[in-house]
Amino acid sequence: MFKNKYGELRSGWSVAVMFIFFFAAQITTLLILSVVSLEVWIVNILIQLLMIGAVMLAFRLVYNRPFKMMGLIKEGWLKELLVGGAFGIASIAAVFGALAVFGQATVSFVGFNATNTTAIILSFVHFIFVGFNEELMTRGYLMTALKTTRNKYIVFCGPAAIFSLLHLGNPNVSVLGLINIGLVGLLFAYMMVRSGKLWLPIGYHITWNFFQGNIFDMNVSGTATPSVIATEFTGANWITGGAFGAEGGVVTTIVIALGFVLVRYAIKKPEAPAWTFESDLPFSR
Repeated sequence: MFKNKYGELRSGWSVAVMFIFFFAAQITTLLILSVVSLEVWIVNILIQLLMIGAVMLAFRLVYNRPFKMMGLIKEGWLKELLVGGAFGIASIAAVFGALAVFGQATVSFVGFNATNTTAIILSFVHFIFVGFNEELMTRGYLMTALKTTRNKYIVFCGPAAIFSLLHLGNPNVSVLGLINIGLVGLLFAYMMVRSGKLWLPIGYHITWNFFQGNIFDMNVSGTATPSVIATEFTGANWITGGAFGAEGGVVTTIVIALGFVLVRYAIKKPEAPAWTFESDLPFSR
């Protein structure tokens, strides 16, 4: 029941432990807030930090492996983070550019002031933690834990499906939005497999969210953020994404699909990648 035929802890139990720790971190935050009054931006960062710590603690307790086995490789981390970030900027800019060119989005205002500049900076810091947290959990922990199934489709698709379902309760959620989040989850998984590290998807995740919300004035998975520009979206929701943001539109579907091609030809696969489907098996203590 608890172990497979190889004597390894079944991945379902490992995933359950991680989620117990993950949600315990959120409950801990709520308990702290019931006693102490904090600024919203501090609360957001505190939540992300506790959830990051929860995932790392679960991995260490369950597997007793170094964190590099989740793709957190020190060598070349900054370069890959920046490459992933550039990829994320280019992708969301392509979505916004297409909407603007075809008359689906019109910029009505561009400008900074003291209030929105501070809010945008704090939002960027928040998105750094969000990107790291969500990629560590879904690609780092879940993809690694599911390797014990020895089924590449489960390793690849399972975390992407969970990633999509975690957005089910977001404001203004749509079916196409959930599909696109699942697709970008697959793209992130492909980046992980292609590079053997976690930094490309983390970088992409951070800049996609930040530029989508704080630069192009689109909702980020249903949530509004302060922005440098003000944009009016006049096209159909299935094209622009509507109130859910860019992830809810078919233009994003096309850009994500093109992203697989770009990763295939632009990201050179290392001769001996640190993270592979077969690495560090069996997963038994």
